This record gives sequence, structure tokens and C-alpha cells, in this order.
Amino acid sequence: MLTTLVTQAIGLSINPRDAPTTGGQQLAVASYIWPEDEAWGRLNKIPNAKGTVLVANVDNGPTSTVNTMWKTTIANAAASNKRVLGYVRTGYLSLSSQVYTTRNGSTDLADWLVQIESDVDAWYSLYGSTIGGIFFDEGWNQCGTGNVYSQVYQYLSMNVKRKHPGAFTVLNPGGIQPQCFQNSADTLLTFEGSYETYTNNYIPNAWTATDSRKLWHIIYNVPAAKVASVAALAKQRGAGLVEITNDVLPNPYDNLPVDSYIQTLLSSISGGTLSIA
Repeated sequence: MLTTLVTQAIGLSINPRDAPTTGGQQLAVASYIWPEDEAWGRLNKIPNAKGTVLVANVDNGPTSTVNTMWKTTIANAAASNKRVLGYVRTGYLSLSSQVYTTRNGSTDLADWLVQIESDVDAWYSLYGSTIGGIFFDEGWNQCGTGNVYSQVYQYLSMNVKRKHPGAFTVLNPGGIQPQCFQNSADTLLTFEGSYETYTNNYIPNAWTATDSRKLWHIIYNVPAAKVASVAALAKQRGAGLVEITNDVLPNPYDNLPVDSYIQTLLSSISGGTLSIA
């Protein structure tokens, strides 16, 4: 029944978009950085032609009340013409080997949809037009019977866009995705790993995106001397959005590299614009 409802809501077409290939490459940052950190000011100063996408994550989502520090930080970024995405976890829809549950302890797909849409609504209710889209994290990466799971994410993405025209959506499984997901969000984050893995054990998607802005790669623990070559490698692999950092596990997203590192990165990418359905 749920599959039928999702299919009807989408008015489904899982055919590839007839989009032109772009040679552009831009910076996008999973900025899980304390809101009062000076790094946000440096992010806001990055030329918008080189990158606008940032991600806000209050506490694995928006929580239920306004966080005044985050409100100021998000507003300042939006005033600098950055596109701040609200973080929403999707828990791999409780399908992964390590089973995640909703906040109410459920593994039911319908309950996940309720929580996910509630979090999306909360971002916009609490922070208004300073939110430029949604970052769906913990994305499941198997199509399912009749492509049901890719359709679920497509439904979620399209619902954001119905309510908030012009919103930009990202789906992050942190690894490869089958082609059934290509219309599940504006951009798919299909690599999230270390420099060593990216250069020695990279696994590509089994399909080629018609527009490089469809793919985002995040590579951490990258030495300063390797920034330019990693950016070039990401472009060769079809990633139109890229984050390169020297930050390391367990949280490679809580700091921004020093200015000289960032300037090398900005000099290594051509810039561009987002592709928003």
C-alpha cells in the first residue's frame, strides 16, 4: 500500500534526465562546525562562484525549538548568499545491517516518513527562508522491489520542492548508488571517505551521471600538497561538487582547514552553479 501511495504521489518517471554535462566543479561543505566558530565567517567569504552549499546540523536534525546561535549563524550565511541545507537523518530506513530506529524506536517505513517530513518542516518553521534546502543523511542505497526505496527518497525530495520552490536537495548514502536513485535528489553524495581510500580503493557508480553536478565527493585526511591532485581526480571521476579537507576521524567535519589550504582548494576548482530540479 505504501509503495502505491509513494508511486502515485511522485507521478513516477525514473528515466534519466536529459541534462547537459557540465565541466564545472564547486566546493560544498558538510559544515558540522560549532555555530560560533570563526570558521563560519571564513566559509561565508568563499566566492559564491566557487561554492555556496553548506550544511547546518543542530543535533542530528533541527530539534524542536530555535537554537539562537544556529539561527544567527544560518542567517549570516544566507545573507552571504550561501545555500544552507538543513540536516535530516533517514536512518537507512532501518534496512542496514546495523538497524537504526526513529526517535520513537520504530523501524517501520511509514514512521520514518513521518519523522523525516516532520524534521524537514521543522527546519523551515524554525529558520524560515534562510534554509536553502535539505541534506538527507544515512540514505539507503538499494533500489528495492520495483525501485521502492529510490522512489521513497524521490518522494521526499519532491515534497520539499512542492512546499519550498527552489529548494536544493542532497541524498547521502556515503557510497555508491545504483542508477535507480539518480532522480531521488538534486545531488547524490556517492563518496565519503579518506584520501587513502579515494586514491587506492575507490569504487565508482556503475552508471555515468549526465550532469556532473549530480555527484558530490567528500575526501578527508588529504595532505595539503595533494589538494590540487585530489580535486582533479574528483573532476575526472565526475564529481561536480567536492569537499576536500585535512580533518580526520572520528569527526572529519568539525573543523575547517587553514586559509592557505582553502585557497589552494579554491584555486584548484573552476566553480559553477547548482543543478536544481
